[in-house]
Amino acid sequence: ILYDGRVHRSPGGIEALRERTITCGGFGKTFAVTGWRLGHIIAPASVAQAVRKIHDYMTICAPTPLQHAAAAALDLPQSYFTQMTADYHRRRDAMLSVLEETGFQTIVPEGAYYIMADYTQLDIPQAQWDSTRFAQWMVTDIGVAVVPGTSFYSLPGYGVNSVRFAYPKKLTTLEAAGERMARLKG
Repeated sequence: ILYDGRVHRSPGGIEALRERTITCGGFGKTFAVTGWRLGHIIAPASVAQAVRKIHDYMTICAPTPLQHAAAAALDLPQSYFTQMTADYHRRRDAMLSVLEETGFQTIVPEGAYYIMADYTQLDIPQAQWDSTRFAQWMVTDIGVAVVPGTSFYSLPGYGVNSVRFAYPKKLTTLEAAGERMARLKG
């Protein structure tokens, strides 16, 4: 999921790197089935066998119907991916608009469907809270779920003033979040 004309170049697509590349992928975000926990690897035969051994010791087999569904999804036309990216692009822009209007500081995401936002410039007392307390307050008092920024860093102090918004939702849901967040304006 990339925006604004960006293109992913896989190292596995470069002939000189093909035999040294393991590509890991998941179906969750691309096909909106995150609870299925399905993924795949593309690797040279010499490595794939070792990966299978590790996999056998780490996981339980995914249900057969889900595996068939994932395999069928791989045959979807390019238009599916083009439309999905366009839909996420619209949602990203809608969420960015809500955040900017509310007073959050953001960096425009180049891909995925998350936005990290700094809340310390909001003109509310809660803007001085750490991200865990702020995230809890957002859920209980504002009615919008966010994830504390500290959840994404192992170093102390990182992410303490930011929260993550996810926008893989219907536009009407994002609009409702915007209406609730309007109360945060100074």
